[in-house]
Amino acid sequence: MATRMIKTDLLNEVPRSLFFTYRWRLPTVLWMIAGRLPWYFNNKKQVETIPATSARIANYVDFLKAKNSDSTISAHAFYFAELANEIKRREATSTKDRRINNGENRTFLLVKRVSQELSR
Repeated sequence: MATRMIKTDLLNEVPRSLFFTYRWRLPTVLWMIAGRLPWYFNNKKQVETIPATSARIANYVDFLKAKNSDSTISAHAFYFAELANEIKRREATSTKDRRINNGENRTFLLVKRVSQELSR
């Protein structure tokens, strides 16, 4: 069976925007925190708000459900964590419940297979 790659903007990382300007280079940890705070607080300097991110993720999960086939998803860590939360909200099952690490494989079952429903 041939594998087909689908590229979509729905998987783009949530853009970071600092809520302050600075002249110095920040350590990575501070940059990551300072870059996410405006998103959490829906700051006007943030390019994408929480509702916009949630809507984009919901659209992608709807796309996956409509596709109704196995998929491999490659996304940035922050976006993938939010995607995993949305999938769990839809009562999907996961191979692991802890926080996602970089390079980690995670399996979710989004839709019940017909054979599972028939066995009940």
